[in-house]
Amino acid sequence: MNIIWVNKTREDLAQEFSGIGVEIGVEQGVFSEIICQNKNVQKLYSIDAWKSHREYRDHTHQQKLDKFYELSKIRLSPYDCELVRKFSSEAASDFMDKVLDFVYIDANHDYEHVTEDIEMWLKKVKSGGIISGHDYIRRKGQDKYYAVVQAVNDFVKANKIEELFIYRGEQPASWKFIKP
Repeated sequence: MNIIWVNKTREDLAQEFSGIGVEIGVEQGVFSEIICQNKNVQKLYSIDAWKSHREYRDHTHQQKLDKFYELSKIRLSPYDCELVRKFSSEAASDFMDKVLDFVYIDANHDYEHVTEDIEMWLKKVKSGGIISGHDYIRRKGQDKYYAVVQAVNDFVKANKIEELFIYRGEQPASWKFIKP
């Protein structure tokens, strides 16, 4: 595996997207809007359960998550963007294999969930498409919750992906690889 560090931001990464794609983990829809502003993106599915649950440590109050959903609806209404209020694992079954051009993963950051999201959504992306995500960062003392680096690296190595790009122009960094 060859890790290639690029001095670009996730906004720069969003400009590489085209066609039909998915963002997993939308929160308030800020990055979904950035993706939708790219004229090469035909359709975006913004997937987030916006539901409080024990396995996810952020935003544990349902009232706050409901507000985030409403903000996302308003923010994304001018675009060809469909909000999907489901957990990633539930939403994946709504898509046939090899139909997406890109996916951006920014949901649950623990090792198991990051790995599961990459495995599930990789099947949905066409060969030559982009698999990417956010928070490629190590947080001291929070390895359980922030295992993105380890999960991505392990997946890339195990699947013999030749190049992993890290967009380090801002922190936390984003990551990307091309589906073979």
